[in-house]
Amino acid sequence: MLPSSLLRARRRGRRTGGTITRSRRRILTLPLCFFTVDAGGVAIVTQFGDPVRVESAPGLHVKHPYPLQSVISLDRRLHILVPPPSASADRENKINEGRTYANNVLPKARGEAQSLVLAAQSYREQRVAEAVGNTTWRRWKGSFPR
Repeated sequence: MLPSSLLRARRRGRRTGGTITRSRRRILTLPLCFFTVDAGGVAIVTQFGDPVRVESAPGLHVKHPYPLQSVISLDRRLHILVPPPSASADRENKINEGRTYANNVLPKARGEAQSLVLAAQSYREQRVAEAVGNTTWRRWKGSFPR
């Protein structure tokens, strides 16, 4: 025997079970609308990936259900990374090696470049002298009849 409320619902043409009614759907999505912020934290509410608001006050807060809005919780504490002492010593060592290399290689390269410039200048002067000598020799040779 069915209770009287179900009999009345059937007589009116309403469904009595098997589907989720609107009120039941609201009750099921209610927990998806709340989030908490810790005392040392901050929460960013995003809607479809775009930030909408920032909640920094600790406690319970409200948002739209998951598909519409989501929450990214962050910690506000400052994290400082102090490198170990060996890393700073290695850094100083690399800097000193680079300076030593520069002090040894650069003067050698400058000296080689200067010697190449001097060699090129002397070659040019020699070629110019030969060219001038050839023209004077031809002039001198051409001035006498044969």
